[in-house]
Amino acid sequence: MPPKVKQSYFNGLAAVWDTLPSPEDFPSKVRRFVERSCVPEQGWILDAGCGTGVLLPALLEHPGRARVLETDFSEEMLRMNRRGATDPWVWRTCADAARMPVRLASLDLVLCFGLLPHVEDVGRALAEFLRVLKPGGALAIGHAMGSRELNAFHGSLEGPVSKDLLPPAREVAERLSRLGAVAIQAEEEPAWYFVRAERAGQ
Repeated sequence: MPPKVKQSYFNGLAAVWDTLPSPEDFPSKVRRFVERSCVPEQGWILDAGCGTGVLLPALLEHPGRARVLETDFSEEMLRMNRRGATDPWVWRTCADAARMPVRLASLDLVLCFGLLPHVEDVGRALAEFLRVLKPGGALAIGHAMGSRELNAFHGSLEGPVSKDLLPPAREVAERLSRLGAVAIQAEEEPAWYFVRAERAGQ
């Protein structure tokens, strides 16, 4: 799928995104994801594929003053994101997950919630997430559904996301291991998906 087609699709949905049906107990799953990700009290957090900012309330309630970089390839999603939170500790930029405008080893935590099925090259995106992390920094990937549920849901849709597939959590963990990540955790059940890994080194 050409990136521009998918970008236009999400631009068109941005204004109504927060009104669309969501999985059961979605807000509590978002907070569970943020808590399990081990948010640092200082430093930089990247929220990759941030959309309208679903993670921001939980991140901004967290103790400490880590700075948050919100990135998405949809300009309209970012515009709605700006409307939702004007906190001075939040920065935003339009970017592709596989080509982040971020220096090597400069971030403390990368969050990837609800994004992974929509990237064109999962392996390249995972490598990019690890590239921008400091040694010892963490990557957390999450969804409010397991991969089977989510893939079935996408398959029921029309349009450019109908073939967007989420790999099983164990497969993502194996890919991260091959990329050199350490301290890898993988959890998956029908209403929960969580993978966490760290960049090697201190």
